[in-house]
Amino acid sequence: MPSSGPLRPGLQIRGDQAFRVHTTITRACQGRSRVRRTGDARIDPEVFPICRSITGDGLRQTLSRLGDLIPLETHEVPTGTQVFDWTIPKEWNIQDAFIKDCNGRRVVDFKENNLHVVNYSVPVRARMTLRDLRAHLHSLPAHPDWIPYRTSYYQEAWGFCLSHWVLESLPDDEYEVVIDSSLGEGALTFAECVVPGRLTTSSSSSPMYAIRPWPTTIFPVS
Repeated sequence: MPSSGPLRPGLQIRGDQAFRVHTTITRACQGRSRVRRTGDARIDPEVFPICRSITGDGLRQTLSRLGDLIPLETHEVPTGTQVFDWTIPKEWNIQDAFIKDCNGRRVVDFKENNLHVVNYSVPVRARMTLRDLRAHLHSLPAHPDWIPYRTSYYQEAWGFCLSHWVLESLPDDEYEVVIDSSLGEGALTFAECVVPGRLTTSSSSSPMYAIRPWPTTIFPVS
């Protein structure tokens, strides 16, 4: 997959490149991949389970897989780079996360569903009572079977998301809580695919095709 390489630390991004970075990375959305509309449904089961964020290896893996299907030019913007009124955040990666009960059973397991962890959670390794743990547990009482999607990009915090019926079934006990993640200096990765052509008046809007939770926006090129 072609790449322009990392940008220099402290580089001020301007013009169209800054617009692409700001728009493509910050406009997050929910839902399963719509890339299947291109005719290659095989990509959905491959990329949907990947834990993606606004930075990190999950995002790189996703772009790498997309690069097998379409020509992508990738870029990396270092942590701390100023992009208009936004500063590129620290890079986040995660290996594992879980809540174990007193019997050693994982009652909440990141490897079962990566939505179980609040995206950008800081590392945690502790034992605590359910009373103390509840402040870090998120559910949707109105939709007891759903696992909510939550993030904490700009505030260092941690948490777990789970269905409300599981939350309500947890006994008042002591739990082992682990989030094996990292948050530090790194880069934000984004990719571009330029398709030569012209837009007609009837198709002047910019459609967005998303792989949860990151979009790819199509920009007209003059």
